[in-house]
Amino acid sequence: MEKFIFFILMALGLDSYAQEAQATQIEFNKVKVQDVLVSVAGYNVDFIQNALQFRLEKVAGLKGTNSKGFRTNTAQMFHDFGFVKYDIYTSILENEK
Repeated sequence: MEKFIFFILMALGLDSYAQEAQATQIEFNKVKVQDVLVSVAGYNVDFIQNALQFRLEKVAGLKGTNSKGFRTNTAQMFHDFGFVKYDIYTSILENEK
């Protein structure tokens, strides 16, 4: 079984209104892994979290749980990414000014 860890970290409250994804790295369980950072301005944390959870769990049919500060969808097919099983970890962060 092929597994991927896909991190989506969203920071809110930045001055930019454009949505740009940036490839970065994060340490998770003492291992550095690839992640994606997306900044979204003008929305509160709860709105973004609910929208992302709705998309992954209601529309795509994934089953999610909370684990270590992340919303996790492990070993599930997300057809928008491909036809293998993925581990998807999401975390919504508010940008502090």
